[in-house]
Amino acid sequence: MAIPSGGGTEVLKRTVIKNLVAGWTYVDFASATTTPGATTGEVATNHIITILNIIVMELVNATNGINIRYMATGSTDVDIVSQSIPNKGTFIFNDKIILHPTDELRLQAQTANELAVVINFIDQDWS
Repeated sequence: MAIPSGGGTEVLKRTVIKNLVAGWTYVDFASATTTPGATTGEVATNHIITILNIIVMELVNATNGINIRYMATGSTDVDIVSQSIPNKGTFIFNDKIILHPTDELRLQAQTANELAVVINFIDQDWS
């Protein structure tokens, strides 16, 4: 992707995964809700996504954990987080992640127990 110039928008957004379970879920940056277990999801053409934070809460009173994986265009997956979460605990990932067109972000609960996830991000759109 060429470096954007000229007009465009920069909007604060979020997507929610209400019941993240074991098995990778691709984050849908075009929707306010990402479907648990979604098998597709990449940054759209002419968009740059900046992840501001990822908030995760364990829902079912059992020890669980979160795995976060990033895939840059044309590369292999890179695991960036593997974090345990105690019963009814919360984990907040505050490091910034920059995603370009066709990049993907995937999340996975470490066990079958459910997690609630909120992903806050900036969507820069030059389409």
